[in-house]
Amino acid sequence: MGAILFFMTFVVLVAALSLVYAAFPHRGEPVPGAPWLGEVLERAAEALPVLEDGDLDPVAEHDEPSRR
Repeated sequence: MGAILFFMTFVVLVAALSLVYAAFPHRGEPVPGAPWLGEVLERAAEALPVLEDGDLDPVAEHDEPSRR
């Protein structure tokens, strides 16, 4: 029972942080009442790897398309 409560609290915390990031720092606005939280979220978002356009395109990796 304790583990379930812990993990559900963790999930809600991650969801709340995602919502705060999408609502404020992602749009370039400071987080009201906690500007430090916006800075932490921005640094965390910049540290994560990002897929760029064409990263998963198999044709861009090879000159010729594979023939099967």
